[in-house]
Amino acid sequence: MSTSTGVKVTKTELVNTLNACIEVCVDAEEAYALAAAAVHHVYLKALFSKKEADREASVLALRAAVVGLGARAKKHGSSAGAVRRGLTKSRIVVEGRSDRLVVEEWIRAEQSAQSHYEKTLARTPLRTLPTNARMLLQRQYREIQSSLELAQLQLATMT
Repeated sequence: MSTSTGVKVTKTELVNTLNACIEVCVDAEEAYALAAAAVHHVYLKALFSKKEADREASVLALRAAVVGLGARAKKHGSSAGAVRRGLTKSRIVVEGRSDRLVVEEWIRAEQSAQSHYEKTLARTPLRTLPTNARMLLQRQYREIQSSLELAQLQLATMT
């Protein structure tokens, strides 16, 4: 598969990159659903529900790109994401429902997603991807960065 830079990337490499990002986005989507159910503040409930819908849209876009390549798209998140959600649920049970706790977990999850995207894209540099895939992953990476910044601001305003 040729890119705008003339560098070749194999279909398998592209599918693996997109599927790795699907796992990250599914993990986030499920974490946001948990967060929306766990918080008390109406603003946070609405915010987490919106973020869940945004990540669902990311998952659908990634899956469409994989299927468009004639490959099978991932349907589930990662086992690490499932473990993280389990730990969050345990913290909620042990420490009690707390908006602060959920925002702290939001930060950890976004840091993990950011790191995962960076590692994934380091293995398959953006310049080697076809333009449509590159634009999709760049947009999603910016969304993760923006969400992390918002989470950090939210935590800073909490007492």
